Amino acid sequence: MSVYQAVTLVQTKVTTIISMWGCWLQLTRLPQAIAQAIAQRKQEIEQVRKILSDNLAFVAARRVDLDQQRIQLEQFRAILQGRSDLNVDNLKQEIDRCEYAVLWKLRGFPSDTLPMWKSTISSSCGWRSKQFTYNCSLVNPCSTRVTCKHNSSSNHNSYLFPMATDRIKAKLDQLRAEADAAVTRAEEAEAKVKKLEQALLEKEQENNSLRVRLERAEAEVDDTRTQLDHAKQYSLEGESSLKDAHNKQKKIDLLEEELDKAEQNLRETAEKLRQVDAKAEQLERQVKVGDQEKEALENKYAQLEEKYRKSQLELEELEKSLSGL
Repeated sequence: MSVYQAVTLVQTKVTTIISMWGCWLQLTRLPQAIAQAIAQRKQEIEQVRKILSDNLAFVAARRVDLDQQRIQLEQFRAILQGRSDLNVDNLKQEIDRCEYAVLWKLRGFPSDTLPMWKSTISSSCGWRSKQFTYNCSLVNPCSTRVTCKHNSSSNHNSYLFPMATDRIKAKLDQLRAEADAAVTRAEEAEAKVKKLEQALLEKEQENNSLRVRLERAEAEVDDTRTQLDHAKQYSLEGESSLKDAHNKQKKIDLLEEELDKAEQNLRETAEKLRQVDAKAEQLERQVKVGDQEKEALENKYAQLEEKYRKSQLELEELEKSLSGL
């Protein structure tokens, strides 16, 4: 293998190792990014769960308050339904009817002669009107005795009439006060019921808004769970990528060892080449010296050959001269 081929092979291996090193760095950074994304998703999920738990607790508390308000409203409605007959006009008419019947009996009139209440009592002629009173009885303003033209011999009823009248009036005043108090309580109960109905409507609206928020939170939780599943899948893929990265790291280590060996071989080859170059230079110098010596020897040989020819010629001339002698 020539030096050029060895250098090309080493450069190719170095380029491959550098590219694999970059891939390994990317693969080592990928699990960290995936872990950070998973941690962020977990934090978002915890925040959503906390918000959802707070909303659920708030909704539960509101539902308890709403149930209590509904129970109170039902109680007030039952009270109002139980006291629906507490009308002021009905109570006053009932009180007037009782008072009229008692006075009719105390004045000595028979009970069966009591006229019909609806036909007798009217807005124009009531039992409290002067016309009816003085037609039914003769009252002496200077005396507490009352005489009745239908039964003037009943002195006992005449003496008991003022006391019974005072008691009846006191009782009627008490009944009127109770009726007024009942009407006042009924009006207060109606006002409170209206307030409770308004509060109930507000609670229902608030509950509906909370339900909408809860549905949105549940949708966000579902989305977050989907993202968590994707993140888990990415984590599994990251783990597999990490395993591949470890395998590639092992391959890179092997390639680095091979590269070290190749570099060592390259250094040895370069050293041998340097030695060969040095020997070649020495041989070139020796060749140059040999060429110079060869040229010198050739020159000497030419000179000697020239001298030899001259000597040969001289020798021939000498032989000729000797033969002539």
